[in-house]
Amino acid sequence: MKIIVILLLVLASIVPSIVYGETELQPIQGSKYAASALIELRDATGNLVSVTSAHASKYLADPIVDEFLDQYDVKEIIEKDGKRYELRQIVLTEEHPKDSYGFQSKLFVQDENNNRVLIFGGSNHAFLVKAGDVSTIIWTILREVS
Repeated sequence: MKIIVILLLVLASIVPSIVYGETELQPIQGSKYAASALIELRDATGNLVSVTSAHASKYLADPIVDEFLDQYDVKEIIEKDGKRYELRQIVLTEEHPKDSYGFQSKLFVQDENNNRVLIFGGSNHAFLVKAGDVSTIIWTILREVS
């Protein structure tokens, strides 16, 4: 099953056809995952505008998460609190076509039926973007090694 990453940079009120919404997510604390995102925003000329971060507080307890992660190489194995974790990074880049808001504390994937599926979610935070701005989001995801 091929799962494709979709980066949603739309207003919070525009989220059609999401299979699993925010209410389906479980607290990430105590799970086999840890996820965070580093968000870099540059203007149309490449000048750095801002850098922010987000930490996922919830995740989707569904096999689609592991299926998605298995598509990415393990960057390294790390040990944290006496447990071993695979570290993977997903880099997403989006050019903003118009002045608007950026919402980037959620990671969506697309399932085989072209439905958007929310797999990791953090606190909603938004920032203003101008037409031509480019955001790069680096998701770092740890998954406990059994």
